[in-house]
Amino acid sequence: MSLKMAPGRRDLTNDEREAILRETLLKSNGSYASRLPKGFGPYLASKYQCNVSCIRKILARAKDQGVATGNTQVSVANKKKGKVGRKHAFTAAEVKAKLLQVPLANRTTLRSISAHTVLLPLLHVGYCFRRLSKFAQPPLDTSRRDGSSIHPSLYVHSFRQSLSATLAVYEKHVASLEQEVLAKTDSSNLFPFARLLVDFQGELELFPFLCRLVDHIERKKLRGKGVLEMLQSHDRSGYPRVQACVQSYLCNAHRVFFRQMMSWMTAAHVVDPYGEFFITSPSSSSEYAVDLARVPLRYFPSEFAEDVLFIGNAIKILGNNSQHHQAICSCLHSLASHRTWSTHVVRDELAKLRVTIASALGTRVVLQGEFIQWLARVKAFYLLGHGDFFHAVIDQASPVFANAPTIRSEQELNHGVWSVFQLDASSILRLQFQFHSVQDGACHITTRLFVYNDGSNDAPSLHDTCTHLKTAGSISVVVDYAADISGWRVHMNDRLCFEYSMNVLKQVDGLARRKGGMFVGLVLLPPITLVSWSCGRVAADEDPWQYVGLDMPVPWPVAPLLLTPATLVTYNHVFQLLFRLKRVQFALNRTWKLSRHHSQSCAILRHRVLFALSHVFVYFERDVVDVHFHECVAACAKSSDFDVVKKAHDTFVAQLAKRCYLYSATVMHAIDALIALGWDYCHHEPPHATRDATYLASTLRHLCAVLANTDAHPLVLVLDFNGFFSHG
Repeated sequence: MSLKMAPGRRDLTNDEREAILRETLLKSNGSYASRLPKGFGPYLASKYQCNVSCIRKILARAKDQGVATGNTQVSVANKKKGKVGRKHAFTAAEVKAKLLQVPLANRTTLRSISAHTVLLPLLHVGYCFRRLSKFAQPPLDTSRRDGSSIHPSLYVHSFRQSLSATLAVYEKHVASLEQEVLAKTDSSNLFPFARLLVDFQGELELFPFLCRLVDHIERKKLRGKGVLEMLQSHDRSGYPRVQACVQSYLCNAHRVFFRQMMSWMTAAHVVDPYGEFFITSPSSSSEYAVDLARVPLRYFPSEFAEDVLFIGNAIKILGNNSQHHQAICSCLHSLASHRTWSTHVVRDELAKLRVTIASALGTRVVLQGEFIQWLARVKAFYLLGHGDFFHAVIDQASPVFANAPTIRSEQELNHGVWSVFQLDASSILRLQFQFHSVQDGACHITTRLFVYNDGSNDAPSLHDTCTHLKTAGSISVVVDYAADISGWRVHMNDRLCFEYSMNVLKQVDGLARRKGGMFVGLVLLPPITLVSWSCGRVAADEDPWQYVGLDMPVPWPVAPLLLTPATLVTYNHVFQLLFRLKRVQFALNRTWKLSRHHSQSCAILRHRVLFALSHVFVYFERDVVDVHFHECVAACAKSSDFDVVKKAHDTFVAQLAKRCYLYSATVMHAIDALIALGWDYCHHEPPHATRDATYLASTLRHLCAVLANTDAHPLVLVLDFNGFFSHG
C-alpha cells in the first residue's frame, strides 16, 4: 500500500505576476478596471497554473496603486519572504531513509533521555563543587586580572572557613557512596542513577545557592558589614537546608564580630587589621568614634554601636576591673552562643551591660571627679555667676577696652585683675582678633586669607601673597568682597595687592551667623598699627571686643565625657552674650556723672536704655541660667548613673542655647541693636536725645514684636510688663 501526496497550490513568482499584469493591460486596453473580458480570467489561470482568484487579487493590487489613472510604477510582487509555500510532505520511504542516515551514537531513546535528565543536575553539582573549592582556598596572589588588588577580610575568611567545612562534609558523602558502589560485585545489581538524585538532594539545593553568594561577594567586593548583611538577608530562607547553612555561616561571622567588640569593650583596643570594625580612630585624633558606614544597619541599629563605643570609653576611664571584664565577656559569650540572631536579645543584654558600666562610671566621674563642683565653676565663670568679680574685671580693664585690640591686649587682661581672682579653674580670657604694631617705614606686607574653624587647632590657609610697599605714614587697606564674582580683593593705598577667588558663602554654608564656629579674617604681616577699621556689612562703631571669649581647662575625665569641646563652645557663646550685656550696663552706669550736665531728655533716654538692657540681662541670669542650673544640679545629685547625669547636663546646655536665643538670628539682631544703642549713648557727648529716643522706641518695639512671635513670652513679660515699650 503506497501513499499519494496531493499537489499543493503553487506560489507565483514575481516575474509571473508581472507577466499576468502586462497581458491583462494588453488584452483589455485599460477597460479591465470594471470587468475582465469574458473567459480571459480562466485562460490566465490555466496558463500560469493558478486560481482565478489569484489573478483577480493581482489586478486589484495594481488598481489600488493607480494603474487605471496612468501610474505605471506599481508593484504586484509576492509579499512572502524567503522560503514560501507549504512544507514539503515527505513520504514514508523518505522518512525511513533519513532516519537511517543518523549515526547510532547520536540516536536518542527513552532510556537515554532519562539518564540524561539524571546526569545534568549531578554534573551541575560537580561544577559548583569546583567553583566553591576554588573560592574556599585563600588566594596566594592578591592581584586580579584587571590590575586591582584583593583586599583581605576577616569576615570573608570566616565565610571561607565555613564553606570549607561544608565541602568537607560533601567529600565524605561522595567517598561513602563510592565505597558502596565498589562493594557491589554482582553485575546484575547495578547502582541506579536515580538514587544519586536522592543522595545528593541536599547538595542540589545548597550548592547553587552558595555559588550565587560567592559570585555576589566577588562581584560587589564585599567586606565587613557587607558580608554580615548579605548573610542576614538570607537568614529566613524557605528551604530548611539553606536556612540552616546560612545560620551556621552567620553564627561564625558573628563570632568574629563579637570578638572585635570584646577587644574594644574590655581593653579599649580595636583589633581591626583590615578596617572593617565600626569603631575607628581618626589619624588626626586619638578619640574613637562610630563609623556608620561600617555598621550593619540592616539588623544592627546604630544605638547598639553607640552602646559599644560608650562601654569601651568607660573602661578606659575605669581601668582594669575583673568584675567588669567578667560581665562583658559573659554577655558576649552568651550572645555568640545563640545560633540565630535576635535583635531584642542583643538590645536587652547590651542595655543591662550599659547600666552596670554607667553606674560605675557615674561614681568615678560624678562623685570622684567632682563634676558638680566643676559645673558650679562653669556657672561662676562662663555664665557670670560671680557678678561682683566680673564687675571688678570690667572696672579694672576699662582702659584696655577703651582702645582697639592689640597683640598685648590678651596679656593685659589675663595678667591684670583676672589673675588676682583666678581660681582653681585656671580660666583665661581669649581674643579672637589680634593686631600687631610696627614702626612706619618700608616694609613687606603679606596678606593671608584663611578660614579658621573654631574648636580645632588648624587654621587652613587658602591663599598667600606678598606685596612691597613704601609707607610714609598710614596705610589704607580696603578689603572688597563681592558675591557675584566670588572673590576677594585687597587694596592698599589704592593699589591692588591681593586677589583670590573663593566663595565664602559656600565655605561656611550651613553655619548660622550667631554660632561663631567659623571666622573669616585678613592677616597683615609684618604687623601694622591699626588706627581704625570698619566693615561694610555692619556699623563702623561696632564694639571690637564683642568676641572676647573664655578658656577654662577641665581635667580628665570630666572634660572628654561631660564637659566636651562642643559643650564648652556653647558655654563660650553664652559668656560672650552675657559679657557684652554686662559691659554695656557698666558703661551706662558710669555715665551718670556726665549725664548730670545733660538735659532731662538725655537722662530719661539713658534710664530707658539701661532699664531694657538690665531686664534682658536679669532674665538670662535669673530665669534661664539659675533655674535650669538648679534643676541640673538636683538631677545630678540624685543619681550616680552616668547616662542620667549626661542627659541632665545635655538638657541644661540645650535649654541655655534655646532660652538665650543664641542661634536665633532674628532675636539676636534685635538684641544687638539694643546693645549698639547703649554704646552709642556712651560714645557720643552729648547724645542726640531726640533722635536716639525715636530709635530706641522703634528698636524696643521691634524687639518685643520679635519676642512675641517666638516662645520668649517670659522675656516679653519681664521687659514690657505694662506695654510701655510696645504701645508707648
